[in-house]
Amino acid sequence: MDSKIIVLLIAAIVVSAGAGYFAGTMVVPSGVDDYQTGYDEGYAQGFADGEFPNGVLKIGVTGPMTGTLASEGDEFLKGVTMAVEEINARGGLCGYELEIVSGDTEDFEPGKITTIYEKLITQDNVDAIFTGYASQTQNEFEICKRYNMIYFISADAMSTEEIIGAAPEEYPTIFNTVTSYISYQTELPKRMEQWYSVGKIDLPNRKVAIITSDNYYSSWISEGLRDNFEGIGWEITMYEMVPFGTFTEWGPMLEKIRSDPPALIVNTDYIASNEATFMEQFLQNPTQSHMFIQYGPSTPEFINLLGDSSTGVIYNSPSLGIYVESYKQGVALREKFSDRWGFDPGSYGPTLYVQVMIWAQAVEMVGDPKDHLAVGKAILDNTAFWGGGGLITFDPVTHLSDIRYSTPTFYQIWDGNRYVVDPEPYNNGEIQNPPWWSEG
Repeated sequence: MDSKIIVLLIAAIVVSAGAGYFAGTMVVPSGVDDYQTGYDEGYAQGFADGEFPNGVLKIGVTGPMTGTLASEGDEFLKGVTMAVEEINARGGLCGYELEIVSGDTEDFEPGKITTIYEKLITQDNVDAIFTGYASQTQNEFEICKRYNMIYFISADAMSTEEIIGAAPEEYPTIFNTVTSYISYQTELPKRMEQWYSVGKIDLPNRKVAIITSDNYYSSWISEGLRDNFEGIGWEITMYEMVPFGTFTEWGPMLEKIRSDPPALIVNTDYIASNEATFMEQFLQNPTQSHMFIQYGPSTPEFINLLGDSSTGVIYNSPSLGIYVESYKQGVALREKFSDRWGFDPGSYGPTLYVQVMIWAQAVEMVGDPKDHLAVGKAILDNTAFWGGGGLITFDPVTHLSDIRYSTPTFYQIWDGNRYVVDPEPYNNGEIQNPPWWSEG
């Protein structure tokens, strides 16, 4: 089946069916399963094993390969490696053998980011760059724009929306596979009230303490949460910012929390090791508060560090995920990754695998990986690909994944397992008061 027809069929089905499709309740067109887990075999122009008549085609992967977030960077690299292994095994891409060149963004210092991207493009001569996240302000966009470099990222939707949304025609080769992050700001206040109204949780009061970090992602989310909680009548008992990077001295903030216990504590620091340390110190003398922690609990590192002490923690995602058992495509990506590498991933390993496959599909459509503008147009016009969070189709203005196909999802950790607690019909667990309420 022609890929453009498949794209249109998928889009029509999702628009007409809404969330029902994601629950696995619909029949999909023939060929879609292959299309969503790897690039369309109809476009693959592979050669016999070991034959790559056009030589080597280099692609870049950037991320924190060392430092506090090194486990994330390792997942970035493993996701790209998995895709490259599959593509090379089926004969390469348009006669080329793919080769990976990595760049270590370490602590995200802007000058370092610039150096890495310039080197990948001008010295290593890559034809695409893939990452989970790079700089906080996405200053690398301007470098990729200058060289018409194909660039995929899967983070910081608010920066992408601001930069590309203001002039999409200037960024024809840059794409972000996440959807809008607006649900990070709006959904938690709604859910707290909804869960309480149906008797799933208790609320000792309408107070929330918010801790954030000095970076755009964390502060943007925490500011929105603060405003939305205040908008429904909650009192903000504390709003404090910690420096970005490794942080372990949570004692002074916990003392303030304990002096006026809120019904909810929010920590948007996002670095898993920091948040695990925060949780350990909180549990030394817990308050009767729910605990919402941003992003870190979605990573393997968080549960590995805390073990059973992670039980009761709530976190969310602006879309479906690889641990939503009723989202079969996401589960397939998770299993593919764990089968290859021997451990269950966070979101980024499968996501970067999908990034490469979206690019490869477009390259095969165009027939020339060096024609970046044509490849970018093929990505924008033809992508309808199942990723870790749902259907990826790129918004023509923002180059984010279209928000219409996203489903904000909430999780609670219990006994080392992540349970989807909202919304139905994706849930495989129910939100509960945390265990430290009865243990304290």
